[in-house]
Amino acid sequence: MTRIQELKDRIILLRRHIVEEKDGSFKENWQQINYVWAKIVCFIGQESYGENWNNVAPPQTKYKVTMRYHRMKFARIKWDEIILALLCPPLIDETRQWMTCLMYKVGEEGE
Repeated sequence: MTRIQELKDRIILLRRHIVEEKDGSFKENWQQINYVWAKIVCFIGQESYGENWNNVAPPQTKYKVTMRYHRMKFARIKWDEIILALLCPPLIDETRQWMTCLMYKVGEEGE
């Protein structure tokens, strides 16, 4: 279980905002929602896939981000100069005190 003292990384929550240009095209902007404290743990893993799970993807760096539960919707976070994107919806504990997000660095797995 995470303790409040472990939240030592200051992050910015980012939400996607799409703006229509005058020429009819669309532009994607990322607006800052809020600053929060989090615990970020970096890990490296490989994924197996295929019919018999015999294909292995190259090792990739992933991040586990734990923060206090909140209702704000976000798709990315900014941590120092690193932009991280969600791999899956946040995992929320039963008491709704903590949320854990599995993330990857933008640009490594595509956007």
